[in-house]
Amino acid sequence: MNIEEQLLVENSSKNWNIIVDEVLKHPKRMFDLMELYFHEEYHRYNRATQVVGHLFNQRPDLVQPYSNRMINFLDQDPQLAQKRSIMRLHQWMDLNEETEGKLFDYSIKFLYSKDEPVATKAYATVVARRVCERYPELASEAIVPIQILVDENFSTGFVNRGRKELKKLRKIMEKSGLVD
Repeated sequence: MNIEEQLLVENSSKNWNIIVDEVLKHPKRMFDLMELYFHEEYHRYNRATQVVGHLFNQRPDLVQPYSNRMINFLDQDPQLAQKRSIMRLHQWMDLNEETEGKLFDYSIKFLYSKDEPVATKAYATVVARRVCERYPELASEAIVPIQILVDENFSTGFVNRGRKELKKLRKIMEKSGLVD
């Protein structure tokens, strides 16, 4: 199967699953899929982000090796679908010392940005909190933009997620003795 050709057949979960099955049978095909994930043409990257998300749900170990490349790809100011996917996946992916600082910085940047959609901001709250679990001294930096968005009632979904993450961030600070 030519993954690129199959990806362009149609934009549907049925088609995404055909590609997921191909990669599950032939894990070396992951490289081909990820090249499309980082592609600059809309139909290729948009559909590839969907396939990678579905694949991650079944086999995160196939996506994990691309974590650093995803995070570094944020430096190129990718399209919304790519940013959203990168942040969504990093809610659960293993974080490493090499890139977690950059990932935290992007999370904060996305939270403050007026141009980022709700989903990217919601995923960024979780990513920021995960980094703070390892570096509690960063928690106060994450709390500020999340609290602002919650107070502004940014969106119902974000407010719900934001309140949960604020509670966890404050608990991280308390546990680390950063708050009396």
